[in-house]
Amino acid sequence: MGNTNHYERIRLALDELKAALEPYVEARLKEAFGDEWKAKYAVPDWTDDDFNTDVHVLANTIVNNWDAVFSKQMKREAKHLVHQVRKTRNRFAHQEAFDHSDTYSALHEAQRLLEAIGADPGAIVRSKSELVDEMARAGESVEDVARKAEQAADEALAKSASDGAVHARLVMMRKGQPCDIEFLVVPPVVIGRANASVGAIDVDLTNYEEGAYVSRRHAKILMDDGSFVLEDLGSSNGTYIKREDYEKIERTAITDGDELAFGNAKFVFRVER
Repeated sequence: MGNTNHYERIRLALDELKAALEPYVEARLKEAFGDEWKAKYAVPDWTDDDFNTDVHVLANTIVNNWDAVFSKQMKREAKHLVHQVRKTRNRFAHQEAFDHSDTYSALHEAQRLLEAIGADPGAIVRSKSELVDEMARAGESVEDVARKAEQAADEALAKSASDGAVHARLVMMRKGQPCDIEFLVVPPVVIGRANASVGAIDVDLTNYEEGAYVSRRHAKILMDDGSFVLEDLGSSNGTYIKREDYEKIERTAITDGDELAFGNAKFVFRVER
């Protein structure tokens, strides 16, 4: 995974986020849904009595309940921070390498998200300071390194926000009509059923009856030259788009209003700007 210190700093940031986001997310869901909050929230990634989740699940819960719950207390830019933190967590889970710049940006985003929910980012601020000291050993002053690192992290965050300005939703269809179950799509996202053996799943259909014929890693939605693209990931029961009828696809561009199917799970694709 590259530098061990980077790995440990990312782990620290994710642990700090988990500790702060768990009570925050639980409180907001209880405010919105009362005693039925576990039955009504939009991302059924946990079923145990205890609310004990990882950062990926917490991030999914926020983005998939944004309009109904979290937009009332969090500024819109915080939603983008959640997306960035989820990407970091997925890179960490897949043991991708982090260099100094990647690590500083990840810590910066985690700090900003903690501040957005009113949590103490002190441990992450200290980790950033230690990283700056390490970077400064090449000869530059600590002050210059800190200034450049902070500027680079802000620029990376601004660029990612601009790149992610267009997003979409997958709205589940039942009996031929859209229902109130939907998933936010900020590419790239993987559609499937969560399992420790396959890694992170962004649109998790495990606990829906429509998910019975969905593969663990069924399909992916990504951006290619400014267009949304749907790609099958070798699923057992196929990925489809409705033209005159449902047609099985390997890879195809998709646009607002397209009806898609992953096995028996049907959705309408909606683009937002």
